[in-house]
Parts: sequence; C-alpha cells; structure tokens
Amino acid sequence: MSSDSLTVRRLLRPPSAPLPLFRNAYFLILNTLSNNGLGIVYWAVASHLFSRHEIGQSAALISLMVLLSNLSSLNLNSALARLLQLSGRFSLRLVSRSYLVCTVNGAILSATVVGVWSAVSDSGPVAGIPVWLRLFFIAAVAHWTISQLQDAVLVGMRRASVVPMENLAFGVAKILTLWTVGVQIGSGGIFVSWILAAPLIAIPLNVLIFRRFLPHHSRTAPESRIERATVMRYIGIEYVGSLFSQAATNLIPVIVASSLGAVANSTFYAAFLITMALDAVGRAYAGSFTVEATRHPERLPDYLRRVEIRTAQTLLPVVVVVAIAAPLILQVFGKEYSEDGTAVLRIMLIGAVFRPLNSLTLALHRSRGASRDVVKVQALLAVLTLGLMLPGVHLGGLEGVAWAWTIATVLTAVVSVRDRLRHGGHAPTTVTLIRPS
Repeated sequence: MSSDSLTVRRLLRPPSAPLPLFRNAYFLILNTLSNNGLGIVYWAVASHLFSRHEIGQSAALISLMVLLSNLSSLNLNSALARLLQLSGRFSLRLVSRSYLVCTVNGAILSATVVGVWSAVSDSGPVAGIPVWLRLFFIAAVAHWTISQLQDAVLVGMRRASVVPMENLAFGVAKILTLWTVGVQIGSGGIFVSWILAAPLIAIPLNVLIFRRFLPHHSRTAPESRIERATVMRYIGIEYVGSLFSQAATNLIPVIVASSLGAVANSTFYAAFLITMALDAVGRAYAGSFTVEATRHPERLPDYLRRVEIRTAQTLLPVVVVVAIAAPLILQVFGKEYSEDGTAVLRIMLIGAVFRPLNSLTLALHRSRGASRDVVKVQALLAVLTLGLMLPGVHLGGLEGVAWAWTIATVLTAVVSVRDRLRHGGHAPTTVTLIRPS
C-alpha cells in the first residue's frame, strides 16, 4: 500500500484520544444510559400505578429536593472533580469535610423552605402534603447531598467505572421499592420509594470510597498543600454559578407545577426526562474533559477538539431518532402523555442539540480555572430561561415553556461558541489552587 493511501486513511479516520479521556466519558455515558434509562422506566411504571396528578406532584417534589440538595452542596459536586486532581494527601480531609458541611446545609435549607412555603403559599409541591412527608422531605434533602457528591468524588479519583454500577443498582432498587413500598403508601409513595433506595446503595459505596479509594488516591497523588483562601474563592464563585444553573434546570418543573398544575407537569416532566437524558451525554464528555485537561493542561486545545467531534458523533443521530419516534417513546407513559407531550418533546430536542456547546464551554472554563467565565455562561442561561419562561407559560402553556427553554439554550450556545473560539486555540490559563508541600 502506498504512503499516499496511508495518509488519506489517517485523515479520514475519526480522531482518537488518549484512553483516559474517552474511557471516563464512556463510563459516564454508560452511567447515563443506566441512570436515565431506568429513571424513564421508573416513571413509566409509576404512570400506570398512580394518577397524573400524583405523578406531577411527585415530579415537582423530587425536582425541588434535587434543587435544594444541589444548592446545599455549594457546587462541590462540580468543583470536587477538579479539586481532587490537586489535593494530594489532603483528599480524605477534603471529602470528609465536604460531606459534613453539605449535609448540615441540606437539613437547614430544606427545613427553612418547607416552613416558609407552608406558611405563605397553598400551591406548589410542598403545600398540602402531610407533616410526616414534610419531615421525610427534609431528611431526603440532607441525604441526597451525599448522593450528589459521591459521584463527583469517584470521577475526581478517576474511578468513573464505578458510577454506572452504582446508578444501575439505584435504578433497579427504585423500581423495586416503588412496587413494594410506594404502592402501599399511596399518596407520597412515589417520593418515598425514590428516597428509600438511595441509602441502600450509598452506605456500602461510601465504605468503599473511604476505606479503599481515597487512601489509594492520597498515596499515589503528588504531595501538595491546598491554598485555602484560593480554594474558598474558587468554590464561592462556582457556587454563585450553580445558583443560576439550578434555576435553569430543576426549578422548571416546580414552576410548571405551580403555574399550570400537577397534571400538566406530569406531561412536561416526561418530555423533560428524555431531554435531560440526552443532555447528560454531553455533560459526560464535558466532565471527562475537565478531569483530563486539568491533569494535562498543555493538551487542552487538542482534547477540546476531540471531545467536540465525538460528542456530535454520539448525540446527533440519537436526537434524530428520538424526534421521529417521539409519539411511540412517550406512549410508554400512557396515551395521554403521547397526545399532550409529543410537540413539547420535539421542541425541546432542538435545544438538546445545542446543550453540549454550553456544557463544553463550562468544562473549558473550569479546566482553565476561569470561574468567573463559568458564572457568566450560567447566569446568561438562567436569565434567558426564566425571563422567557414566565411569559411563555402564560401565553403558550407547555409548548410556551418548551420554546422558552429551547430559545434560551440556543442563544446561550451562540455565546458559548464565541468563547470557545476565543479560548480553544490558546494556551490554558489555569488558576493555581495548590502549592508544593
């Protein structure tokens, strides 16, 4: 074979990447398939066991729980993936203190929200639920902060292969508790079944993390000392960004339930679940990029190009198939979901095509230590989403919500592309978070 032929074949061959870059991403995508896939199965089963009102109410309550737990975690579920690459022998202390602080935050914040919401409003996910479920909700938020952090800890230690197994076990456990416990409870049973499955997985997993993974990570990582002031400033800036990020995602079902009612939210949530499952593919590639670009900052532009191409190759065909098969996919929830939600899902799939641009831009900024740029992108997306959604929900109902979400995503992606063109080909400007010990 001639050298010219070999050259042409090399040019046509899809770009390969160093094994850890895509290996971690593939494990996280496998996690997405198991977690979101079983999540869709869970809600499909629930839709045949409970009324649409109960589905919409429970979806809003779970979204509020995830929102509060993310706010309580101080965005460490994003920051730990980067900080564990730099914390060295202080990794055990970093994770232990993160767990403690975030769990206490979750209990305090959820108790405050439940108390205030119950006193001032008679609509929304918290209003009208019994006292025992309110207390259970507070405990659930506190526990869920650990569930949010443990995946970030595994990714930061380059143990992403454990995450799919963990979430597969959790997904199966949720469905089993729904059948065995949730149906027996009746009202509130969906939320209870969701939460009861979590500690069954979290307890043995965290024993493994603290007994085996963290000590090994501390021994093998370069010895270093964290600059506390710099780290606190980094986390503080990232946390501000997470407030905007949560407003643009987990707050949406809460707004829909409060504005259009629980039945309408059940339809929206089915489409939202599918769209977020696709979004998780882009975030998986972005999360792996953050870890590897932090470890090898000199290769950041090359890693970014490779991840961009692979994300498009993975996601675009799936979006096309889902758009065509949308009525059949929603049929698994029930006939009413397919009739009312097909247009909503197809509108949101337009936004799903552009979401990875935002995720990769955030990953680029995080790997460079440019936290203020992270906040700018997250703030823009939140302002556009909420600013368009409030009139959209009143003028167009569920389709108005879907268009508001999609337009906000596309406009933010335009800014993201501009930022990535500006930074992608330049040397990284990573903020130093540690000093040699």
